[in-house]
Amino acid sequence: MKRVIIYTFLFLSLICQKMNATPPSQRQSDSPINKTERMSWWTHDRFGLFIHWGLYAMPARHEWVKSREKMSDKHYNRYKDLFNPDLYNPEEWAHMAKSAGVK
Repeated sequence: MKRVIIYTFLFLSLICQKMNATPPSQRQSDSPINKTERMSWWTHDRFGLFIHWGLYAMPARHEWVKSREKMSDKHYNRYKDLFNPDLYNPEEWAHMAKSAGVK
């Protein structure tokens, strides 16, 4: 009986979703003028920068390296011993990025 109720609910949800969906041809934002207005920020600010910096950057692969590669704490802690933020200079990094055109 529970399955029947669950399946009925899912079926009705799908039907309601289809009934309320607006066809792409009727969306106001799809007009060329609205699209140009919406995308003007992209045209102006398309070059951005996000710096991944910290202990997790030491393996030089990705920030989830410990989790994805299932590293033990002992193995991952080796990076702590190597991590030396002596070249940390965020003002210089920001200046370099700005002079390269980052908004």
